Amino acid sequence: IIDDCLDLLSKEQESGKDAGCDFKMAELTLPLLNLFSVEAGDQKWLVTLLKQRDDKAAFSQIKESFIHSEALSQTKGEALFYVQKAKVELAGLKNSEFKESLINLADHVVERVNDWEYGKNI
Repeated sequence: IIDDCLDLLSKEQESGKDAGCDFKMAELTLPLLNLFSVEAGDQKWLVTLLKQRDDKAAFSQIKESFIHSEALSQTKGEALFYVQKAKVELAGLKNSEFKESLINLADHVVERVNDWEYGKNI
């Protein structure tokens, strides 16, 4: 979920891969599925844009639509749910440096998710 959002929201130099890679490969990721669900009344425009895989303007329109829709907060909530679920499972393990590393990774993910607001660096 995190990677899919970063692919949609980040700039190329920030994510370490080409922005919109999933879009170019026509992958329907959770952020896009959530965008479809919040745009339930009029999805034709979204389907039209998704067919334009090599068009940077089409990608930009999808990105802006995602940022300014409930799909962003819905995806953010789902990502945070799974991070919390992972931390609950980790609580059952005995303390170790490996457990601590996984908890730190989960906390880092939460920090990244909390940066998913328009205008923030991701």
